Amino acid sequence: MKKFSFRLQRVLDLRTIQEKARLSELGRERSRLDAENEKLQVFAGEADDQITQMRMEQASPFRTWVRQTNHAYLGRVKRVVDFQRTVVNHQSEAVESAREKYVDAHRHTQSLEKFHDKRRSEWKAESVREEGKQLDEHAARRHISGGEG
Repeated sequence: MKKFSFRLQRVLDLRTIQEKARLSELGRERSRLDAENEKLQVFAGEADDQITQMRMEQASPFRTWVRQTNHAYLGRVKRVVDFQRTVVNHQSEAVESAREKYVDAHRHTQSLEKFHDKRRSEWKAESVREEGKQLDEHAARRHISGGEG
């Protein structure tokens, strides 16, 4: 009985490697998104803290000067928050793109694996038939040789 051999094994191996690479890429993109979201939370928290501080300082004796400084700082923080939101949105798109690439690679690999499994099942069925035929021949020879003795 010959050993099972899948003629597209190298293609399957390549697709598996590509799928793993796409999965790693997706993981890296998700990590970047998490880092960018964390930055956004820090900047948004800074804006909230600045607003709270401005409310507390409204009774300050240098009210006009402090108010102008606080508003200028708050404006800068809000621009940073807006910029960071844009970065997060772009990174979210990158994650989605990486996810689509991974799903596509997985689909290709999975279809080839199904084909591999089908061929292996066919090979096993043929092996069982062949083995049964050999056992029948062996039993027939034994019966014939037992009858002559």
